[in-house]
Amino acid sequence: MVELLVKNPAHCSEEERELFRSILCTRPEISQDTIASRISKAGKLAFAYVDGVPAGIAAVKQARKGFRRRILEAQTTGSVGELPHSELGWLNVFPIYRGQGIGSSLVSSLCEELSGKAVFSLTEPDNKAMRGILMASGFSLCGKIHLEGRLPYLLYLRPSFNYDWHRPLS
Repeated sequence: MVELLVKNPAHCSEEERELFRSILCTRPEISQDTIASRISKAGKLAFAYVDGVPAGIAAVKQARKGFRRRILEAQTTGSVGELPHSELGWLNVFPIYRGQGIGSSLVSSLCEELSGKAVFSLTEPDNKAMRGILMASGFSLCGKIHLEGRLPYLLYLRPSFNYDWHRPLS
């Protein structure tokens, strides 16, 4: 049985924050120097457990203005003029649990927590599972970006009802 928990980092126990950090740090692109601070500043953390065993994580992060600006400047296709403050990311499902809908459940639960607010997400072009999860969760592919020193990414947006992502970032 799958159990999902979505919490504000301030309401997580030390063990939950450490679990989130340890799962996230299995990814090579994650800087272990700053990740604890970044986790504590996230908007929401989501945990998936299968029969009480950790199976995956995801988060809604509060993207800083400078990061959002760098994304917009790095567009190689598309013409997004503004990004929302919220970024969906850090989705990581343990390999033995992949293909069971856990990633989709984590993303859906975080999108529900956003109460219709706009959110963006980045994924690598070859990550077919994440691309499928985002599309099934109401995100739209808005373009390709290439941030200096990183792999290319695809930019996805899930707008709120009246969100105009073609406005310039102020």
